[in-house]
Amino acid sequence: MSVEDLARVPMLQLPDTLPASLREDHTPARTPSGLPIAPGPSAATFQEMLTLVGAGLGVFPVGAQARRYYARPDVAYVPFSDAPPLEWRLLWRAGGATARVLAFSHAAHDMVTDYH
Repeated sequence: MSVEDLARVPMLQLPDTLPASLREDHTPARTPSGLPIAPGPSAATFQEMLTLVGAGLGVFPVGAQARRYYARPDVAYVPFSDAPPLEWRLLWRAGGATARVLAFSHAAHDMVTDYH
């Protein structure tokens, strides 16, 4: 599937309570060539998003690991042939960088570095 194919189906939306920049990044209004992507309903949680996909109300882009961790008989995970890879980051509450959080961050970094 091409990213351009998103112009043919409604894209489920993240809730309005999230920052606009995050919503625009995950659920763009246009394909890379400029074709409009119809907005579908929004969901407050990832499980709600999967339920909407399973009900045929739209699509939602996810990372490849979703197929492994969120397998459902009513949801098909179809890879994009031309999408850039997703980048993941660790987040924590501002001012919440405890020794345990920092240790986890360093361990995760080391694991990813050793993996590649």
